[in-house]
Amino acid sequence: MNKNSYVRIGFTIIELLVVVSIITILVSILFPALYKAKFQGQSIVCTGNLKQIGLTSMIYTDYNNSWLLPGKVSGSYWYLLISEASTSDSNLKMPKNFTCPSEKTPHGLASAGYYQYTHYGSNTFLTGRYSWTTGELESTNEHAHKLSQIKIPNLALTTIDSWRKSNYAVNYIAFTGFRHSGTKANALYVDGHVNGVKFTGAVEGMFRTGFDFPGYE
Repeated sequence: MNKNSYVRIGFTIIELLVVVSIITILVSILFPALYKAKFQGQSIVCTGNLKQIGLTSMIYTDYNNSWLLPGKVSGSYWYLLISEASTSDSNLKMPKNFTCPSEKTPHGLASAGYYQYTHYGSNTFLTGRYSWTTGELESTNEHAHKLSQIKIPNLALTTIDSWRKSNYAVNYIAFTGFRHSGTKANALYVDGHVNGVKFTGAVEGMFRTGFDFPGYE
């Protein structure tokens, strides 16, 4: 063997730079797709949560003479009626199906900046809001409905993503949590289906559609 010959081990600087460049290009191509897939996965979980809420709400309706699950009724909020959730200061807990994976703020005391209630809100224009103490309506526009009073079930919105940390109700666009990709909120309807509502297409009337609402058709 020629004494001047040698076996090269490893990469040259140029080769390393080429490899790094290729990796950088691949990351720039794949990262947006992975990022998008992550948010799509979170939205799918959220959709499943709302469908589960819809199923348990219908069980409530079946057991309560066809009355839809109320937003608030004497002594309890809507989600407390269909779960083991608790909002007391000493025993705050929330089942997973009331937690949206796209919402970064966890459950806790609202005074500390957390979600005192669920990540979802009840459309009280449809479900009703009654006083804890008197049992009377808190607003004439927010009374409970029976299933037979729903004219168009696939348009009657019951529950939607919420950004309100210290309230259980969402009946205006301003209260809606457009947290999915920053532009969309998932909404549950009386017929059990879930639809993504885009911020650009949202209208106040969506909370008053599909059922008899005083002064609105």
